[in-house]
Amino acid sequence: MPICQHCHHKWSWMQTFKRLFTIRRAIKCMYCGENQYQSVRSRKVTFFLPLVSSFMIAFIYLFNPSQTIVYLFSGFVFILICLVMPFFIRFIKDDYVM
Repeated sequence: MPICQHCHHKWSWMQTFKRLFTIRRAIKCMYCGENQYQSVRSRKVTFFLPLVSSFMIAFIYLFNPSQTIVYLFSGFVFILICLVMPFFIRFIKDDYVM
């Protein structure tokens, strides 16, 4: 789970999950009110994790399964990604572009 770089408070899974779907780059800490930014590595992981899951779903089509199996597998992968994604979030104090 991410830790605020200003007040060093550890965020909960639910707080992190809610912040995943924001469009703004700055994420405000609920405890100290300071802006946090997602680290470059964290942004890459949160970008590639859903992309890899899409390839997994496309890969299952090679085995010609029924639509029910594809829907169940897709739902399982989506839920798994949603559950795991907040653990990969890390914050930095300053926003910088690499």
